[in-house]
Amino acid sequence: MTLHVEVSGSGPALLLIPGGAGDAATFGRLGPELCGERTIVAYDRRGFSRSGAPARERRFDVDVDDAARLIDLHGGGRADVFGSSSGAIVALGLAERFPGKVRRVVAHEPPLTVMVGDEADLRAGFDDVVAVFRRSGAGAGMRRFGEVTGLGYREPPRAALPPAVAEVLDRIAGNVPFWMEEELRQYTAIVPGPAAVDVVVAVGEAWEPFPARAARGLAARLGTAAVVFPGGHDGYIERPAEFAARLLEVLT
Repeated sequence: MTLHVEVSGSGPALLLIPGGAGDAATFGRLGPELCGERTIVAYDRRGFSRSGAPARERRFDVDVDDAARLIDLHGGGRADVFGSSSGAIVALGLAERFPGKVRRVVAHEPPLTVMVGDEADLRAGFDDVVAVFRRSGAGAGMRRFGEVTGLGYREPPRAALPPAVAEVLDRIAGNVPFWMEEELRQYTAIVPGPAAVDVVVAVGEAWEPFPARAARGLAARLGTAAVVFPGGHDGYIERPAEFAARLLEVLT
């Protein structure tokens, strides 16, 4: 199995783990802001976009194993790690299972339902998201997801976008069914274990949807405070230069 990997820049390795239905292109605006300071390793997770061949047995463990393998191949066996959304959940699993490969983890808004007081409502809401998706398609499922999480959802105006951007959005849209069936309910239900490495929990400054509340809950469980980053849940897309500066700050 070959993963699609994009490596750029120079310096200490920084692995970027995309979340949700995203792929390496999710970090297309962030990576160039970092590559003057770091060797940036971004990739499509197994089962998404150009990596194909999804794992269905022990899927989360395989996801973590893939991240560890990329650190060996492109980071000389040790790297800093940034993960956002469900990618942050993978990053936490990496810190737990492979502490010798990780210098520091920045977990940006990991959507862990165990970290919030309305866990039961969220779990029921995610069940409904999948039911809506199966009944009415990905667009309807994403709109329901936006309601349940407080993140909202707006269909991108593909006709007005440059072809390269439209291509990325089409890839991500193609990932949504697999993400809804195999990840939305499964990864958000994970209870992270102890990590023997430094974990920074990052939260967007803009608002308080479910992933931000979960991040603050995780930080409290770790006995620290969440570090505020520019923008919201997609701050690395919305404000890449400021986001990169904050990320480099917490990594050093």
